Amino acid sequence: MKCTSRSTPIGLAAFFLLLAGLSAQVWAQTAALPPRTACKQWDDTYLEYFNAFFWMTLIGSCALSLILPPLLGRFAWWATSPRWRIVWITLGVLLLGILIVVVWPQALGFGWLLYSGVGERYPDCTKVTQFGAEGLLYGAVGVNVAAVALWPYMLLLFLVAALIGAALAFGLSESLVRYLGLYVRVKGVER
Repeated sequence: MKCTSRSTPIGLAAFFLLLAGLSAQVWAQTAALPPRTACKQWDDTYLEYFNAFFWMTLIGSCALSLILPPLLGRFAWWATSPRWRIVWITLGVLLLGILIVVVWPQALGFGWLLYSGVGERYPDCTKVTQFGAEGLLYGAVGVNVAAVALWPYMLLLFLVAALIGAALAFGLSESLVRYLGLYVRVKGVER
């Protein structure tokens, strides 16, 4: 390619020097971490969601396993077997809790819809030291660590809550069948 003007090489050199200077300035900037008060507020808001969905998983897996089958037993095949309905309902409640509390923020980010009270820069709080993070389950796990960094523990705690709820539902279901079920009615046991 032949340059027809003397100003073209000079203009290109000036453009590249300007571009190099701007890129050096941009690369030299360090992203400031969010303030500790903002991190504390965002962490508390996220922990409120985690705690609420943790207890909803525990109670929901038990209560829905006992309430939904009489309502859906005629319409859905999985609600007819006492043991399988507990498994399917517990699995559904567990997946719902995990999707809303763990997967949604990791995949879609914070700052909108359900997580509008949590700032978009909340994941940067994992680099902020000692901002007073409460930890999961009211301080039982991960004190002084941002809750967003504790997602493996969240998965484990959701699983434990669902299993406890399923065990309670299974125990209540078996005791109800034993004392109020068809066998007792046919046998004619006095109460």
